[in-house]
Amino acid sequence: MNSISSVTEKSGLKNPLLAGARKPVWLLIAVISACVIMLLPTPAGLTFYGKASLAVFLLIAVIWASEAVAFDITGPLLITLVTLVTWGVGGMTSANAMNFALSGLSNSAVWLIFGVFILSTAAIETNLAYRLAYFIVARAGAKPRILTLAYMLLEYPLALLMPSITARAGFMEPICRATVISTGALPVEESLKLGQQPSKFAKLIYLANLYAILLSGISFLTAATTWPFVAALLKKLTGFDLTWGYSVILFLPTALILTIIAWFYLNWFFKPEFDIATGGQQKAQDELQKLGPMSIREKQTLFIISIAIIFWATDFIHHLGPTVIALGVGWFLWLFGIVTWQQVSRNTPWGLLVVLGSALALGNLVEQSGAMAWIGKVVLSLTNGMPILLIFTILILASAIVRSMEASGIALIVPIAPIIVAAAQGWHIPGAATVLLMVIGTVGHAAYLLPMQMTSNMVMYSSGYFEVKDMLKSGWAFSLIYLLFWIITAYTYWKWLGLW
Repeated sequence: MNSISSVTEKSGLKNPLLAGARKPVWLLIAVISACVIMLLPTPAGLTFYGKASLAVFLLIAVIWASEAVAFDITGPLLITLVTLVTWGVGGMTSANAMNFALSGLSNSAVWLIFGVFILSTAAIETNLAYRLAYFIVARAGAKPRILTLAYMLLEYPLALLMPSITARAGFMEPICRATVISTGALPVEESLKLGQQPSKFAKLIYLANLYAILLSGISFLTAATTWPFVAALLKKLTGFDLTWGYSVILFLPTALILTIIAWFYLNWFFKPEFDIATGGQQKAQDELQKLGPMSIREKQTLFIISIAIIFWATDFIHHLGPTVIALGVGWFLWLFGIVTWQQVSRNTPWGLLVVLGSALALGNLVEQSGAMAWIGKVVLSLTNGMPILLIFTILILASAIVRSMEASGIALIVPIAPIIVAAAQGWHIPGAATVLLMVIGTVGHAAYLLPMQMTSNMVMYSSGYFEVKDMLKSGWAFSLIYLLFWIITAYTYWKWLGLW
């Protein structure tokens, strides 16, 4: 049987966030930064409790940005720190402080991710996801432009079956590899050793998939682990309830437009050196033949997942949250024996769930201590008199610059969300904070410059068929297009929908 973890292992690369090479110097810098905050005089309008919460905030931000320790183990650290601050400074009893620190783990976003991984496990274990991918590729034809478009659009149905962009990258990498090998293309290093020009077709195939993985991850509330977290922050900080159906309306149109733009752009930037490439199609046909007819378990899985998608898409009618749908439908997968607890347990990123829950508790701490309101006042004083559109653009560009230095969208969103929301609430424009935070959520997927910006990028980069400079040269222009389109979307389409 296949598993989500084995899918990523096929690429030959372990998740660097989970492997987490430790950097003692950065850990020391993080601790010193927090100590400096605590030793500085408490600014006017900020309580000592608020200052302590900002110290924890800065400590975690530095650790995440530098990857000083493995991402997963920051969860227990955060729970400990939030407990100590709320108990030692916030005046809570030790029991209440611990309950406060653990409150994020009861958030529906954490359980939504778990529920979606149940569905994803079924799609992988029954080979349904593989059958879908091979079916589409087998019928895409052999022309590079059409094949590339098929690969990019394939990411969207895969996003419904696999909530992990890393897993989707690991799933697609062997298909990309078979496609480029069939044309005689060699990895960049080998090509240069032989005095040959690296294959532009290989670069096109890999980068097109890399772009599409990131873009499809924006399109549905369950397409990436980042979005349930953003939805939880929206609910907590602005009161806005981002449902699954509404997420499709808000994000899918722009994501599809950007996918088509990326397709044209990459085909122009990496114009293939030939007109026909049959390898990917042949591999897909061979794999479909190996799978044989659709099994009963596959049909059951397809039916059950379809029920989940229908309920998610019609949540504006029945008002059932996406979490209860995912968990309820997932229970039927167990009932019919399609998946086992062992399979689900093996495929669920438990460490990530703990990090998400503890990060939500940190957000609660920053808000409860008054630090978020204080940050908002500071930002407003610095931007006083500026047009809202200019402030909006500056905040998004600043977030994008920070994102270029981080290996996780969550690592961007957690520290910046309170600042963004506090600033936008000061404009006294209904819905502005919601819109700005959602745009920042899309910035979390603006990882087109460097392989280390996202683990899915690293999976594709590990193939050796493109270089860092290829990402940089093609990525900077598309990153600007990407940010521009989301700003335009916020100021036109989302206004038309009545968001603000």
